[in-house]
Amino acid sequence: MAALVSGKITQLSPLVRRLLAPNAGPFTGPGTNTYIVGKSELAVIDPGPEIAAHVDTLLDELTGRIRWILVTHTHRDHSPAATLLKERLGSDVEVIGMPCDIEGASFDQGFSPDRLFEHHHSIKTNEFTLTAIHTPGHASNHLCYFLEEEALLFSGDHLMDGTTVVIAPPDGDMSHYMQSLSLLFDYPIATIAPAHGNLITDAHEEVEKTIKHRLNRESKVVAALLSCPGQSIADLTPLVYDDVPPFMHPIAQQSLRAHLLKLVDDGQASDEQGQWMLTK
Repeated sequence: MAALVSGKITQLSPLVRRLLAPNAGPFTGPGTNTYIVGKSELAVIDPGPEIAAHVDTLLDELTGRIRWILVTHTHRDHSPAATLLKERLGSDVEVIGMPCDIEGASFDQGFSPDRLFEHHHSIKTNEFTLTAIHTPGHASNHLCYFLEEEALLFSGDHLMDGTTVVIAPPDGDMSHYMQSLSLLFDYPIATIAPAHGNLITDAHEEVEKTIKHRLNRESKVVAALLSCPGQSIADLTPLVYDDVPPFMHPIAQQSLRAHLLKLVDDGQASDEQGQWMLTK
């Protein structure tokens, strides 16, 4: 398995290379993976954060061959470098993705695609075909990209290596996330290329494991509400996330809220002025 080395373009397969951005952290793990697809005409997937050195590395090695810049979603560790690349490469390069009108520091408000991609829109070249799969959940405008020739899915933040994805309402939605996970079984995916971490083999097994994990977490939410109805999210967090270090609980509370809102959508829970309880 190719090592994750920041600032170095690494060959992963005949059609795919990876450049790890230098933005490691609690939410990004070792950093954001920027993927390069193709040999002659290139597609760059998730160009990454607004870090000049990261953009310079892409341009130093790939200038003249980049034709498309695809973004999985507009969180600030994924899309801002698209603007920098576009400015330096000019009109021959097409920025592709879905915009988002959600305000907040986590979102790239400057993202402006040249072409709006929706479910099953695709790029076809003599070398490869990339097909968009709309996978809302982590973000409402989240797209995965399926590379048909290698049965490889660029999963963005839909699936990650070695950890689970934070689902943060209001833009994050657990009901949509679970539906989007199940959608992946419709595609002959062999390998997952996540935006954070290493390649994941046995793709459908990974999806099944992720669904099982989310359902198990939901069961813990239900059990906690059964044991003591009318609890706040702060009260529920140590009960539902007793397997997570306390310093991570503020982050876990975002996904906990998403689980609770899913239970509301399912008609199983209600929120009475910040006190959560089961309805049946």
